[in-house]
Amino acid sequence: MVISWALLQAADIIFPLLGIEDSVLRVILVVLTIGFPIWILFAYFFEWTNEGFKLTSQVEEGQSISKSTSRRLNHYIIGGLVLAVILLVADRITNFSGTMPTKVKERSIAVLPFDNLGDPETAYFAEGMAEDILTQLSKVADLRVLSRVTLKGYDASGKTVEEIGDDLGVNYLLTGSVRKANEQVRVTCQLVQVNPEEQTWAENFDRQLNDIFRIQSEVAQNITSQLQSNLSPDEKRRIELEPTQNLEAYTLYLRGRDAYNQYTGASMQEAASLFKEAITEDPNLALAYAGLADAYSQLANFEVLPRSYFDSALVAGQKSIALNPELSEGWKAIGLVYNYQGDLINAQKHYEKALEFNPNFHPAIANLVPVYGRQGNIDKAMKTALRSMQANPLNSFSYTNISEGLKFLGMYDSAIAINKRGLEVTESYSIYRMQSEIYTDLGEIDLAKANFQKMLEMDSNPGYLITAAAIAVRLDTALSKEILGMIPELAQSQGEKYWSAYSTLSYLIQETYSAQDWIDSGIDA
Repeated sequence: MVISWALLQAADIIFPLLGIEDSVLRVILVVLTIGFPIWILFAYFFEWTNEGFKLTSQVEEGQSISKSTSRRLNHYIIGGLVLAVILLVADRITNFSGTMPTKVKERSIAVLPFDNLGDPETAYFAEGMAEDILTQLSKVADLRVLSRVTLKGYDASGKTVEEIGDDLGVNYLLTGSVRKANEQVRVTCQLVQVNPEEQTWAENFDRQLNDIFRIQSEVAQNITSQLQSNLSPDEKRRIELEPTQNLEAYTLYLRGRDAYNQYTGASMQEAASLFKEAITEDPNLALAYAGLADAYSQLANFEVLPRSYFDSALVAGQKSIALNPELSEGWKAIGLVYNYQGDLINAQKHYEKALEFNPNFHPAIANLVPVYGRQGNIDKAMKTALRSMQANPLNSFSYTNISEGLKFLGMYDSAIAINKRGLEVTESYSIYRMQSEIYTDLGEIDLAKANFQKMLEMDSNPGYLITAAAIAVRLDTALSKEILGMIPELAQSQGEKYWSAYSTLSYLIQETYSAQDWIDSGIDA
């Protein structure tokens, strides 16, 4: 057996140098494997003597030379092993055979929005297909999958594959198209390695519409196979799970999710209505209950609906995980309710549960950052913020989350450096806000005001103006008053929405308003 191993090691190293194909090595392996038991039997029944091989039973003990032959055989074995080890070590140092495996690329992928080749009114279907494939891939812990939010706003037009990969920080791209016509659907997918650019896998799926979930599962499993990812039995089971057999319910859910992703009060109301229609079509569609829970939470937070709708959101979220206990969307939806209600412990628990079943689920990752930070767990907040940045490298909040943590730790230079990196990716209100706060802390008033001005130029909605006024208190009280004057219809009737402005108002404009009235309203809110 030892000699066989030595022969195989030597052949594995030397054969490539001689241009001998791998098939020859496989033949040798088969021969050695078959020969091993034969040799064992032969060695048991026969012994080598000065007169050649004889049956062991015919060799007298005084005539046996087994000890001397054993010693010689040991020398041969040791010599062979030494030779094999020398060749093995030399090849690992110099790689002269060229057979050493190259460094494995990080398994990171971006699923770009799929092209809609059908009716323009069904664009949501193509977008939903790409998102669902992304969701299936993100369930694989061995993969780093970019978030939907990053890819939705990314413009890849006119860019090379290498440029896109560099922008997004991934090694692979999945592109595709969808053509939906009546009960037929055609999905085309291409998996492309970024550097060097190389199409790794491509396939067309021409199926009945009711096979749509099987297509998503097949695409996800093909990609994990191509990237040589470790797919656990639980991950495979979750990928293959079909959310519903009712295509009308699924279509309504996709339309609801498309409306939800627009993040306006009106779109959230539309989303809630569509999710409820989906539930009417299929009362067991767990995703629709999770979507409804999210929509109710956002509407209550936007104050489009009363805050009592947080209770309705909680019921819907609990229904979703009762139907599917491994649904990340459901656990995250419940976490969002607790988050908005200020119950950070329960919010954290449910967000973390969502990540157990989908390690790349960006909404839970991003929401965990402030939840950890507000509890004083800066270490976890920073590590989670880095995960958020990896999943969503084009989002400004990914950078401000990290810089805010660094600011808390007093690491101002590092915080400023992170903000500058963020500005290279995307210019945003949040980065300029963070810069103005940092420079205010440092007493660099001119730099603080310059960033403050940029912040106001980026966005002037009432919520942002209130934040700006609170920062300006430390810079220039007259400026703070001016900003508060820009806020339309700031009144006690809007107390819940503007509670963060109360302390600023009571401090600055006592001559105009009753400070105590504002403080009392803030306490009530």
